Amino acid sequence: MKKLFSIFMIFVLLACTDLSKKSKESTNPSRPKEILRTMVEYTQDGQIFNGYMVYEGSIETKKPGIILIHHWVGLDEFTMKEADKFAQEGYVVFAMDMYGKDVKVTNHEEAGEISGYYKKNREIMRGRVARAIEELKKNPNVDPNKIGGVGYCFGGDALIDYMLYTDEFEAGVSFHGFYTSPLLQNKLNGVLQINHGVLDKASTMDQLKVFMNIHPEVEVYLYDDAKHAYTVTDGPNYNEKAAKESFERAKLFLKIELD
Repeated sequence: MKKLFSIFMIFVLLACTDLSKKSKESTNPSRPKEILRTMVEYTQDGQIFNGYMVYEGSIETKKPGIILIHHWVGLDEFTMKEADKFAQEGYVVFAMDMYGKDVKVTNHEEAGEISGYYKKNREIMRGRVARAIEELKKNPNVDPNKIGGVGYCFGGDALIDYMLYTDEFEAGVSFHGFYTSPLLQNKLNGVLQINHGVLDKASTMDQLKVFMNIHPEVEVYLYDDAKHAYTVTDGPNYNEKAAKESFERAKLFLKIELD
C-alpha cells in the first residue's frame, strides 16, 4: 500500500512540475517568438522578382514595415539572416529583390557589373524600390504610415538615393553604403543613420565627408578598424565587433523613429 501511495505521489509531483514549467514558459518574455518566413513572387515591367517576407507570427496590432535592400551579390543567405534579425525586433521585413528571380550572381565581377548597371540607371533602381514598398504594404500586419528602409553596401546606396528622391521612408539605416547619388543636393526625406568603416576603400571617407557637409543632420557612426562590407559574416572583411555595435545602434534608432 505504501509503495502504491509513493508511486501516486511521484506522478502528482511530475504533473505539477510539468504544469509549472508550462506556466513559466507562457509568461516568460524572453521565450523565442515564432517567426514566419515566406518567399514572395511579384512582377514589374514583365520581369519576375522573388522577395523574402519575414515577421512575427503572433502580431496583434499593425507593425512598422521595413524594406531591406541587399548588397551587390543579390538576395542571398546573409541578406535573409539580416532580415530575420530585424523581424525579431517586431518589424515586418521585406528583403526585396533588385535584380530579378532568374538573375544569379556567382562572383564579384558579375556583382560589379549588375550593380553598376543600376547605379547608371537610377530611375530603374528607384522603380524597383517603389515596387517593393507596394508589396510590403500588401501585408495586412503592416502599418502603411510607418515604413523604414535598411540597406547594405549597394543597398545602402539605393536607400540613400531613394530618400533623396521621395519621402516614402520615415527612417533609413545604411551599413557601409555609398554616398554618390546624383541627387546629392536634394533635400533628404526622413531621418537617416549611417554606419561606416573608417578603413573602407570602396566607399571612402572623403565621399562620406562630402555627403555630410551637405547633410549634417544625418546620424553617423564610424568604426575605426572596419573595412568595406564589415557586416557580411562570410566575407573577408567581416568585423564582429563593428557588426554587432552597428546593429544595436540601428535597433535603437529604428525603435525611436518608427515605433
